[in-house]
This record gives sequence, C-alpha cells and structure tokens, in this order.
Amino acid sequence: AVLVYAGDGRPAVYDMLWSLWKIREYYKIVADYRGGCLSLVLSQGEQLQLCNQYDAPDFTTALYYLALAVSRLQINPQQSTVYFMTAPDSENVRLLYNYFKGVEVLR
Repeated sequence: AVLVYAGDGRPAVYDMLWSLWKIREYYKIVADYRGGCLSLVLSQGEQLQLCNQYDAPDFTTALYYLALAVSRLQINPQQSTVYFMTAPDSENVRLLYNYFKGVEVLR
C-alpha cells in the first residue's frame, strides 16, 4: 500500500500504519478517536484490509463504525484486542470491553 498525502505534517493514519509491526496478533485493529473523527486501520497478518477515517461526532458513532468494519472483515471481536493511539476515557473503555477481548494504548 502507498499512502499519499499533501500539506504540513503527516496524517494520523501514518503513525497507525507504522505501529502495525508492534502488534503480534494475527488480526490487528488500530484506532484513534479525536476531534469527532475515527481513524481506523485493520490488517490480517501482513495484509492491510482497511485504512479509513470516519466522521464520528460522539464515541457511540465511532464504536458503530469500528463494529461495522470488524464484522465486514469477519473478525471475531470477542477474540480481538483494539489498540488505540491515544487513550479513550474510562467510560469509553468500559463500552469497548462489552465487545472486544481487550483494549490497549500504543503510545
């Protein structure tokens, strides 16, 4: 995959893509939720499956997009860990644990 971008600085997904090598699981789910935007990167083994950003004015909407992407790629969330670039607040972590095996912060 090639990431093409313009402007000052790197987009959020750049660091997310770079962080994939740190994750030892077969299914890698990396997310970042800031400023009403969910950035999401999913890979299966060494193959990138999804790299996208979604407008999500609240965390419930972000969780919807995350769950939709995981189900479309037929990943079992109860056996998967979601890795966040920045820590979600404790209430959102509790929400995530209702669906995913684990929630971790990469930075």
